[in-house]
Amino acid sequence: MLNIICVRLVGGLGNQLFIYAFGLARSKKQKKRLLVDNISGFSHRDKYNAVCVLDDYKVKEDLIRGSIYKYFVANRYFWFLVKRFKLGHIERDQYSHDDNLDDVKSCFFQGYWQSYLYFHEYKDVLKEKLQLMNSENSKIIDYKNKILNTKNSVAIGMRFYDTFPGDAEQYGVKSIDYYMEAMKLIESKEKNLTYFVFSMNIERAKEELSICRDRNIIFVNPLLRMADAPLDMYLMSLCNHYIISNSTMYWWAAYLGEAENSMVICPSAFLNKNCLLPHWKKVT
Repeated sequence: MLNIICVRLVGGLGNQLFIYAFGLARSKKQKKRLLVDNISGFSHRDKYNAVCVLDDYKVKEDLIRGSIYKYFVANRYFWFLVKRFKLGHIERDQYSHDDNLDDVKSCFFQGYWQSYLYFHEYKDVLKEKLQLMNSENSKIIDYKNKILNTKNSVAIGMRFYDTFPGDAEQYGVKSIDYYMEAMKLIESKEKNLTYFVFSMNIERAKEELSICRDRNIIFVNPLLRMADAPLDMYLMSLCNHYIISNSTMYWWAAYLGEAENSMVICPSAFLNKNCLLPHWKKVT
């Protein structure tokens, strides 16, 4: 087999990070070079019009764009062929963790790999790699200063899946009851909290939380371009505590941002049960 581990990026920021983290961990375990195909998974065929956003992190040397491999790996026909003829290719459609992969010696991997069990032992390496290159971006600097100057901040990520028909039913939208219970849980442990609310539909988030007038809430105006997703996630990661909905991007904000004394509250029925860390607080 080739002395590489190659993964193919697809989807939005959260999905891309799971795929990258899986590939990084696998390359470390097998002492092989990591190649990330950040080209072939993004095209006009994607209904979400996703774009690769890993360029915003310290992972340049892992991206296939700067490698000679891009000339024959970074296209959808290559991935079709290695899958069709089983040329060192593994694909997993399911989101759950696969224990049997530990002994597999394949080179090419497709899938979402949405489980911290694939890469958690390399969390420190990931935190170093996934540092935002432009953390002083003018688009976020005011909110960044507000968060950093807040004594006890809580990031609330509200995902409504209201862009495409059927997404809300498939992925699940949390009701206001979930957020109220989560806030009360944090307030039972922490005082003097300031909530920073993140959502692609901030007006709906304001409506949902209109009953929380007695709390200190700051609504973060969203950056609606997909290419700006790392900026939103970075702001969330600066907070002390986290309340997340069914969103891989919000999952990563909590995973990368949590400290020893952080509280992370998440839905008990998340997108994938293997995502949720044991110490995170699960709320129905």
